[in-house]
Amino acid sequence: LHVPLSQCVAVLQMLPGKVLPHMSQPLILADFYLRAFQNGSLEVSVQSLSGLLALLTKYGLADPETLSSTAQQYYVQLYGLIKPETFKLKKRARFQRLVVASLGSGLLPGRLAGVFAKRCLRVAVLSTEPGTV
Repeated sequence: LHVPLSQCVAVLQMLPGKVLPHMSQPLILADFYLRAFQNGSLEVSVQSLSGLLALLTKYGLADPETLSSTAQQYYVQLYGLIKPETFKLKKRARFQRLVVASLGSGLLPGRLAGVFAKRCLRVAVLSTEPGTV
């Protein structure tokens, strides 16, 4: 699926709620979401979180018994997105909700939850944007 960058944010926002539930094989979109998540701008990466999290948790992109390479890659990228610049985006509230959903999904081992908490607290202290915490 090749989508121009100018339309990518709108497509990423629409797919999880309006298209994925009606697809017989939603994992077909996994490569699209992974590419957008890894190679997109900060805004594109944040927008891809919703669909990628849905693919991981609802459609079996990752094995919940082990931290699969896809889930591990997701959390490494998510960790990298937790930075002050992300909280300057217009969609920062959505990003915060998706971080909470990602951390509560059951795919993240408990030993790594503390690492995320520490990063979130550090960014909250460094960020000048209201509503970061």
